[in-house]
Amino acid sequence: MALAQNSVRAYLSYMLERSELARYFSDAADGPNNNKDQDGKMISKYLRNSYTSPGFSSYIAQDGEIHDYTESMNKVYLEKMKEISAPLTDAKTDNFDKRYAFSNNLKDGFDPLRRNDLLAIQALQKDATAGENKAIYDEFIGIVNQQNQEIDAAPTVEAAKNAKLYTKYEPQKINIFQKRVRADLRKAIDKESVTFKYLMSGTTATTVNINVGNMLGLFNKVAGNPIQIEKVESTDVANLTTLFNKGNYDMATVG
Repeated sequence: MALAQNSVRAYLSYMLERSELARYFSDAADGPNNNKDQDGKMISKYLRNSYTSPGFSSYIAQDGEIHDYTESMNKVYLEKMKEISAPLTDAKTDNFDKRYAFSNNLKDGFDPLRRNDLLAIQALQKDATAGENKAIYDEFIGIVNQQNQEIDAAPTVEAAKNAKLYTKYEPQKINIFQKRVRADLRKAIDKESVTFKYLMSGTTATTVNINVGNMLGLFNKVAGNPIQIEKVESTDVANLTTLFNKGNYDMATVG
């Protein structure tokens, strides 16, 4: 029930440092030309946001034109993000790419989910017509509007980044998001916190599991976090199959 909550899933996407996992596969290829996140930390070159890379898969649309699947996904994603941003102050001005410079595309080596305020707003909008949920939503919108005004005033994205305008209000936003997660957990499981089990194969304990542990460790350290993620390692392949079949886990590394 806890993981089925929209706010919980969005919060996980907002907070998890996915590059920590992807870096296991990209470490040798990563370098100074990689994209950086809001904190200036390097994003894994192999971090993926779609099932295929550009140019790999295409389809024929109703107009008879051939479209790249990944580019079409990116277009739909941007349209949805702009739709979510509509209620924000001065949303119609030509400032979308500047305000959301770190979450405005689905390209490989880019992390559009990390600290994506529009993703958070979409989750906080649900069932927020009155009461506690509306107060939380309004509080988050107020912080994002303030942040956007300061970013708008900066001459460039680089100037806003150097002034740390993309991270200035991060603690407040995370705290507000946590309020909604706790409220939804309270309704779903009658508790304000939860621990999820992350299943991994013990055969990769000295390889990719280390990177998974880094990702989960950073998440678990977040101040005031109502969610913890506990590692569960199998003893061998047969034990992994048994654990999978039992279904006694919430997340897993597969493939």
